[in-house]
Amino acid sequence: MGFAGGLHGQVPTCQTRPDPQDQEKLSYMFTHLSALYNDPSLERSMPVRRSVTKFTENQLTSLGRKSLEALYFHYLLINERANPFDQNHINQICQIAKEYSAPQVSAVYSIVNDMGRERDIKFHLGALLVALKSLEGPEPDKDFVQILETALVCPKDPTTHLDQLGRAYLRFQILLMEIEGKIALESPPEKKSCCVCQVGSRPKWQRPFFKAGCSMWLNEQTGCDLSSTQEIGFVTSASDQDVTLDIPMACYGGKLKLGYVGHWDADSTEPFISRTIIPSAKYYKLSSLQYDNTACSALEEPEKMQDLIRSLSQTAPLPVDVTIEMLGNQCTSYSMWSRFFGDSPNFRCKIGTECEVPKFPSCLAYEKKACGAFQLNEKGRCLEQGGASSKNLVCCKDVHVFRDAFGVSQKVESFFWRAGEQCL
Repeated sequence: MGFAGGLHGQVPTCQTRPDPQDQEKLSYMFTHLSALYNDPSLERSMPVRRSVTKFTENQLTSLGRKSLEALYFHYLLINERANPFDQNHINQICQIAKEYSAPQVSAVYSIVNDMGRERDIKFHLGALLVALKSLEGPEPDKDFVQILETALVCPKDPTTHLDQLGRAYLRFQILLMEIEGKIALESPPEKKSCCVCQVGSRPKWQRPFFKAGCSMWLNEQTGCDLSSTQEIGFVTSASDQDVTLDIPMACYGGKLKLGYVGHWDADSTEPFISRTIIPSAKYYKLSSLQYDNTACSALEEPEKMQDLIRSLSQTAPLPVDVTIEMLGNQCTSYSMWSRFFGDSPNFRCKIGTECEVPKFPSCLAYEKKACGAFQLNEKGRCLEQGGASSKNLVCCKDVHVFRDAFGVSQKVESFFWRAGEQCL
């Protein structure tokens, strides 16, 4: 679900300025790429071109979303020959910048793919340099203008008269002033608290139920400045790239409550934490991220996931004072439908950056109480009275035999939680 999809017919809200915390990265990127731009072998040497694209990819991926959206917006204005007097054209470019920067991989791929074209690398690198320079502020740099005097002239258009963009940085600054007068800058006066519920995608026929569950989940949340649902694909394995959440930029720097209703594969939890939860907290500079996965077995291995989230937050430091926590079921569950069927099959626990060990529920809520037949032989961990120690509870089957009024033997099966590693 692209956030920009709801902008049709409205004044677009685009980022035109980067996050100040990324300014040093942008300056470093500009300095390094400027030297490569002037390398005579740039257009002839494949290793040099590969070096340029790889460096660009690494630097773009390290930017926060606000900075990437601003940079990509400026880059598109150049590449698309933006007409500052065509409001529809500006709107379209704005929407593309927002949608491609939502998971940042799309914007990064777009720029790197442009630069990978042998004939156009000089043009696209020049466009990126102008976009980077424009993020430093409105003060023109005459030396830079001279270097790129012809960099933005389309190779197929040898004319020297004024085109839609002008020919270099000074004219691009004039263009920006025109455009910025036609867009609403996205600079929320306060940091928002956002609540987003993700709807499972498989099987397709169950999506209406998942959406209903998300509506229930959102209704139970408090303190939400913005609330929304979005569909996501079914995560099955680790990816080699980070895929950040797609949330409104109004949530930038604020708090996020993220929910999920649908089916889940326990093997998906580790890649989701490492490739989505941690990168999203850094990408949006969130003050807190609370993830509530209501599906089955999302925290089947709570100790392992607790070690993972603490390890990742230490090896790839999070913004100062940011907190991340995750709630999930240790075994098969009723998910959101426990509101109708009872709570005992939902065997929850919590992990997070503030936890030394997982926070397990009290055994009093489960032990010797009913569990679901579908949970037979599944285990959940809980805290004994006083919370000093924990133990496993197992869902076991008990069979009672009795004679009915006609003297016929009848069997009644019941399922309950009992302490131990396995059922007797």
